[in-house]
Amino acid sequence: SKQPTLMIKGAPDILLSRCATYLSQEGHSVDLYESDRKAIESVKDDWSSQGKRVILIACKILPERFSTLDTATREYEQAAIGEATQGLELVGLVRIVDPPREEIPGVISTLRGAGIKIHMVTGDFKLTAQAIASTCGIITNPKPFIDDVSALERGEKLSETAYNGTRVPRSIVLSGPELVSLDDDQWNSLCRYDEIVFARTTPEQKLRIVKEFQARNETVGSKYHASLTREVHATDESQ
Repeated sequence: SKQPTLMIKGAPDILLSRCATYLSQEGHSVDLYESDRKAIESVKDDWSSQGKRVILIACKILPERFSTLDTATREYEQAAIGEATQGLELVGLVRIVDPPREEIPGVISTLRGAGIKIHMVTGDFKLTAQAIASTCGIITNPKPFIDDVSALERGEKLSETAYNGTRVPRSIVLSGPELVSLDDDQWNSLCRYDEIVFARTTPEQKLRIVKEFQARNETVGSKYHASLTREVHATDESQ
């Protein structure tokens, strides 16, 4: 009988390393070299920085033994998951436009005017999250003035002034895996930022974020706004 084909889609930063070949325009399987990976990464980063969600699509012809397995069994499912960890063939990248509604920047501005900090917590790729946050007004600084986790690792004292001595909001973007290694002092520094984007976060990390703010006497409210399509957390500093 014909061998089954595994089709898989997901985050490029997870799946690209599992791909060994790619499908050419002529429909042939071609070895995937390091130069190809860098080119694909460049395209992914370019699309992500435009606020696009990027998905990688791959496939794999499963071994002949799959033809004898019952597709409704746990054994088949586990075997397929095992095959998905390596030897995939890259079919292509897909970019998805998911723009926020027009009124969102105004809502963010109103909340900020009431003394509320607005932070984004999302599962999106870092560059995508940063671009969306900038579009919505959650991040107000230009890209060169947005910190990353290295600012916390260096233990830098947060600057209170910029742009001709006028205080400006302090912005930082970091991912869920980067939160794991932060100590209490680094969390203290992080929670003092005015604008924060937490990207690539798991449900457990989202809970950790809320608890860290609460441990520093912040009042935390969480709202999933369907029109924004991102989870937004607000900390009240008006009191």
